[in-house]
Amino acid sequence: MVNEWMISGLLSIIAVTTTLGAFGTYVNDLEAKKNVDLLTTELPHASIQLSYLMSSSIILFVKRNK
Repeated sequence: MVNEWMISGLLSIIAVTTTLGAFGTYVNDLEAKKNVDLLTTELPHASIQLSYLMSSSIILFVKRNK
């Protein structure tokens, strides 16, 4: 019984930390000024931010369903 609780807790923690790691990619891109390259395209700034959000949501969904 205890092992099942421990495994379920670990799986939920892994899903959250992986998602936060994906958001860390956005922060690293801002620090390295990689977002300037993306802003030269015709994409609006909101859609670029939305793409980071969607990718981290996909990572969360995949990790939770494993």
